[in-house]
Amino acid sequence: KQMSIPHASRSNFLSDTEYGINYWIIPWGAVILALPFIFIKGLGERRYRPLFYGFWLTMMFGLGGTTPLPKWLLGRSYEVLTFERFTFWANLMVLPLLGLLALTLIDKYGRKASISLAVLAASTMAMAVAWPVYHQMHEAPFNVNEVVSFLNRDGHDKFRYLTLGFGNQLSEVGTYANAGSVDGEYNSARLLPELTRYGSAQLTNAKYYGTGGMEALRAVLKHADQYGLKYIFVRDPYYEPLLAFAGWRKEEVYDHGNITLWAKEGILPAHETQFGARPSPMEGLLWGTLPIGSSIVALLLVLTLSGRRRRTGTLEFPAIAEAEPVLREAR
Repeated sequence: KQMSIPHASRSNFLSDTEYGINYWIIPWGAVILALPFIFIKGLGERRYRPLFYGFWLTMMFGLGGTTPLPKWLLGRSYEVLTFERFTFWANLMVLPLLGLLALTLIDKYGRKASISLAVLAASTMAMAVAWPVYHQMHEAPFNVNEVVSFLNRDGHDKFRYLTLGFGNQLSEVGTYANAGSVDGEYNSARLLPELTRYGSAQLTNAKYYGTGGMEALRAVLKHADQYGLKYIFVRDPYYEPLLAFAGWRKEEVYDHGNITLWAKEGILPAHETQFGARPSPMEGLLWGTLPIGSSIVALLLVLTLSGRRRRTGTLEFPAIAEAEPVLREAR
C-alpha cells in the first residue's frame, strides 16, 4: 500500500549519464573490458551457462530503468525496490569467469598479463574511492553527540523525536539514542499512514521530495500527539517556519548553533502503535543466525569436501610375472 518513492537507481542510465556513472560504470570498473569474454565463454560452454544466466539476469536488473525487463518481471514491486544491489550480486557471480580469464591471460602472456591485471584492478578500486570524494552526494558529517546525550537523559526517551536536515546522520542518532523516532532509513519499514500515503523517503530530507515530502511532514506534525512526538532537532532553517506555524517552539541550541531543538507542550509519552506485524521470537532468532550461519556452513563444506573426489571404475594393477626375470651383467 505504500506510495512509490523515487530512487536514482531506477533511472535510464543512457539519458541520465551521471546516474549511469554512479550506478554502473563505477561499480563495474575494468570488468566492463571483460564483458565480451564473459559472454563468449559463458554461452559457449555448457557447464558455465547456469552461472552466466544468473549473472546476466542480475546485470540486467542492475541497469534499473535502462531496459524494460525489470519492470516487466517485477510489476508493482519494481516501484519499491532499489537496484544497485543487483549490480553487486552480478559482480559476485561473474568472479569465476573473471578468474578464468585472468588464468588464461597469465598462462599466455606471463608477467605482462599479471602487471596489466594488477593495474586494472588497482584503477578500478581507486576510481570507486575517488568518485564520492570528488563528486560528493552527501553532506560532510557533523557532531550529533549532544543530540544523543539529550535523548538519553532525564527521561527524554519516553517520547519520540524527529530530525530535519540531518541526512545520513539520522542513522547515527538512531543507533545511539534510546528514544524512538517516527522516521528511519528503511523506507518500506515505516508503516505510519502519514508516511505510506505520500511518495517521499526520509522525513529528515522532506524538502527534496517536493510536495509529497512536505505533505508527509505536515501530516506527522499534525498528529504528533498520537505518536508521542515531542522533540524535533533541526539542522536546516528551511523547516523552522513550518514548525513555528504548527505550534513548536525553539528551546536549545547544539553544535555551536548548527542544530536547534524544538519542542511542543502537552505531548503524552509515546506508546506502542499497532501498524504492521511484530516479528515472532523465532523469526528474530532465524534472522540473526541464518545469514551468517549459512556462510559458515558453506565455508566448512568447501574446506572439508574439496579434497574428496569420488573415483569410478576399476584400477588395473600390473600382472605379476610368473617366470624369473633374466638378469644380465652390465658391460
